[in-house]
Amino acid sequence: MDQSQFLQVRERLLQGNGQVILEAEQRHMRLFQDVIHRNVEVLRRDFDLSSELYPFWANYPPEQRRRKPVGDSVP
Repeated sequence: MDQSQFLQVRERLLQGNGQVILEAEQRHMRLFQDVIHRNVEVLRRDFDLSSELYPFWANYPPEQRRRKPVGDSVP
């Protein structure tokens, strides 16, 4: 894409006070919300499982994982 093409695309996107961009953002946000709502139980289960792993990570510090520790870093 050369500068002329870029400026044409930019002008089209900014028409109507950026309405094209706002509409694209709204479409994507609805898509993200739909995906999250359809998978909420899987996400919740995975999130809840992470708290069960805390004791393991707390007792297996970064030094033992051969990583550079940062303070009391726990995943």
